[in-house]
Amino acid sequence: MSNGFYPDSLLSAAGSHLSRTKTEACGWLEGDRISEAVKVAKISDVTVLCVGLDALLEGEQGDASNAEAGADKPDLRLPIGQRKLIAEILKLKRPLIVVQIAGSAVTAEAANEEANALVHAFYPGALGGRAVAELLFGMFSPSGRLPVTFYKDVSDIPDFTDYRMSNRTYKYYGGTPLYPFGYGLSYCGFEYGGIAFEGGAVSVDVTNKGGMGAFESVQMYVSSPEKDAPRWRLKGFKNVWLAPGETRRVRFELTDELLLVPGDDGKRYKPEGVHTVYVGGSQPDARSESLTGKKVLKINI
Repeated sequence: MSNGFYPDSLLSAAGSHLSRTKTEACGWLEGDRISEAVKVAKISDVTVLCVGLDALLEGEQGDASNAEAGADKPDLRLPIGQRKLIAEILKLKRPLIVVQIAGSAVTAEAANEEANALVHAFYPGALGGRAVAELLFGMFSPSGRLPVTFYKDVSDIPDFTDYRMSNRTYKYYGGTPLYPFGYGLSYCGFEYGGIAFEGGAVSVDVTNKGGMGAFESVQMYVSSPEKDAPRWRLKGFKNVWLAPGETRRVRFELTDELLLVPGDDGKRYKPEGVHTVYVGGSQPDARSESLTGKKVLKINI
């Protein structure tokens, strides 16, 4: 390794066009650059496979210069050329990191189960490449959390003309998502304990069990006792920096305002009964628990 982080040798290959089935305009065969990418991956210790979309594929309504793309996506899958590339690289059974660049939820095919790591970078900007490289080479620990639910397929989402909230967003979705709202991993393990409600606030102890300093995204969700209520609602989050072994008490104010829900008449009110508050590194759903191996803390108030 050079400079303590970056490798001495980097090899690259185009692999696939963003949306077309051929990379070369005059290429004879579909997937004309896949074989090159496979050869490079075979002789590499680790492959970083960059896939995704751009504004032409998920931007505004198509125009004369972009008549076949733009506007709403037909599904959550990557373009066919990228899907074929992923499938061929996975056949090698070698260390693989998949980096997705997209502004919305995307399914990375079998890479979700078979790749060694998956990074969804959204659109990271002009210095995004450097930021992703520094992340992959351990110069800092990831702490981001998904701001949307990643569904497994468009069939999991209600019809476009159905305006009911049933099965929409993390608050009402009853299925198993690919990746839940609020989900994200870290190079460090964080331990939660000592949850308490006192003085109009919920507080917990958060400890960094890892070997490097890192941010933890501490999240607070609230569920209410009324009928047809959301499962839970995000009511607060804090990004907390912790050195290795450090413990910090994290406190969330819990005012009556945060417990209000809309009634049938459109007016907000506080439901009678027991409210449950959840605090942890994710929302309190079964899929997040399965992915992280951790349960969030909860307390009734």
